[in-house]
Amino acid sequence: MTRRFRIDLRFALAGLLAIIAAVAVMVLTRPVERVSVLIAAAPLPPGVPLADLQLADVLVEPIDGLIRSSEREITEQRMLAVAIEVGSPLLWSALAPDNLPTGDVLALTLEPGNAVQGDLRAGDIVDIYVSDDEGTRRVAESISVVDAALGNGGLGGDDVAILLAVDQLVAETVIASQHAGVIDLVRRGR
Repeated sequence: MTRRFRIDLRFALAGLLAIIAAVAVMVLTRPVERVSVLIAAAPLPPGVPLADLQLADVLVEPIDGLIRSSEREITEQRMLAVAIEVGSPLLWSALAPDNLPTGDVLALTLEPGNAVQGDLRAGDIVDIYVSDDEGTRRVAESISVVDAALGNGGLGGDDVAILLAVDQLVAETVIASQHAGVIDLVRRGR
């Protein structure tokens, strides 16, 4: 005697719902793809080419701005604009721009209205203007911003502290202009 296997509608519907639930769990709990990024294997000082620094690779979830291990070759001659602690990932925003001179740095403290309302960051390119009794004139152009911070005036001040990469001639011109009139920075497009 042969027995016939019979599937009723409820059994088929339960099986279909179980398959849909299993697929949903697999999709929702799938692990995020990991990518290999560069991290500091030792304290990293600013101003040294990345090729000369101790770096390591680590797998992390992909986040915009991290320097991937596959991009090591194109960043070897780039330098850090800021110091990086051991184990911290390297960020594109922490790199000094390609055209940043390795020479002198000039520090300026300006009112926000004279410094693009403080909207400056490392790597920006600025032109420097001075306004005095003779009018307004550009005294330096295409100057790289090494660093900038808003609100460093102390006692609730809102001055903008700026470090600019300069050569000796530009430094002398800007310092003389600062004593002759009011300095304004104009940021070039990012």
